[in-house]
Amino acid sequence: MSEEQTLLFIDMMFRQTALWDRWDANYKNISKRHDDWCYLSRRMGHTVDSLKKKWESLALAYRKCKSAYNKSLVTGSGAHQIYRPTWFAYEAMRFLDTTTSCGQTMDTVMNTFATVATTTANLIEQLNPSEDELDGVRNTIAQWTPERRRRILMRLRRMVTEEEEERFEKHFGYRA
Repeated sequence: MSEEQTLLFIDMMFRQTALWDRWDANYKNISKRHDDWCYLSRRMGHTVDSLKKKWESLALAYRKCKSAYNKSLVTGSGAHQIYRPTWFAYEAMRFLDTTTSCGQTMDTVMNTFATVATTTANLIEQLNPSEDELDGVRNTIAQWTPERRRRILMRLRRMVTEEEEERFEKHFGYRA
């Protein structure tokens, strides 16, 4: 397929959104997609299989160019360092930018930490001694030097962190 035919094919693909746009209502409609491929096959004079392979090849080439461009946009790059795609079909394929963004994602690590934090807070709440029990401890701590308070606080934080890590590992099966 010549460059001119390829650009015509890309333009025709752009109009058949059910073949490439996952947000299109007919994207999952196998019958509609098959009809669109047959329409393109008749118009282009190529088999459906050869057009599908051509489209896969074009989409891959576009994604590679787009990836190289995006990687060149790092902070601190000068204008002369930004990759400028020279592939003849790059501009014609830009309509795919609407489909290259990922769908909704879930940050499982943050959800896990939030669960651990909530569980820890609940445990602390359950284990909190009454105010009467703490009064004697507060009086004792108030008599300590600031350095001793800092050291004890650091030890206490280390102990709590170790206990949280052990609970996390026990619950999830790996160390965070």
